Amino acid sequence: MAQVRHRPVWRPCERCDGISGVPRPSRPPDPSVKDPEGSQTGHVTKDYMVIELVPQVTLSSQGPYLKQTGEVKVPGGTVSPNALNPALDNERLLATGANEIITSGQTGVWYGTVMDNANGVYRSPAVNMKGDSGGPAIWHVPGSDLPSQANGFQASGPWAGITKGITLALPPFLYTSSANILADLRARDAATPAGVYGAGFEVTANP
Repeated sequence: MAQVRHRPVWRPCERCDGISGVPRPSRPPDPSVKDPEGSQTGHVTKDYMVIELVPQVTLSSQGPYLKQTGEVKVPGGTVSPNALNPALDNERLLATGANEIITSGQTGVWYGTVMDNANGVYRSPAVNMKGDSGGPAIWHVPGSDLPSQANGFQASGPWAGITKGITLALPPFLYTSSANILADLRARDAATPAGVYGAGFEVTANP
C-alpha cells in the first residue's frame, strides 16, 4: 500500500485506474468530461489515480502475496517522459531484457521480463486480466526468490508500477511504471505552488 501526504489543492488525474484512491474534488466530477491534457481513453503516461484515506486507516507494505520494499530507483536509467530535468532516480525506468516484474491479480501471482518500456509503460508476459487495473507490480531483485509453490507464492521487492491493461501486441500485458507516476506527481506539484494531492508519495514501511 502507499502512504500519501495530503495537500490542500486537488488536481485531476487522467483515466483513473490505479494507485491509491480518489482525491476530494471541489465539486462532483462529471464522468462525461475529460481532463484537457488527455483523451476520453486517458493519457498513456499518466494512467493512475490518487486516493485520500481517512486518518484512521493503517497502511501496510504487505499484501496477500507481494511485499513492497520501497520504490524502484534506477541511477542513470532512461528518464520517464513525465519527469522534470534533472530527473530523480525513482523517475527512471527499468531497462528492457534484463529486469523482471512480479504482479498479483485475480488469476494468481505472475512474473515476467520487461520487454519494452516505451513511454514509461512496461510490456511483460506477467499476466493480468480485466479488473486487475491498479494492482501492484514489484521489481524482482536479482538473486531474490521468485514466487513459487514452495514459498507460498510470496515475493518482495521495490514498487515498480501498477497494472495498466492488455493489448494485441506481444507480450500483451502492460504496466504503468512507478517512475511515470512519481514523476508526474512531482511535476504537477512543482507547477502548482499550493501543492497537489499525492505529492510526497512514499511506500510505507509498515509491516
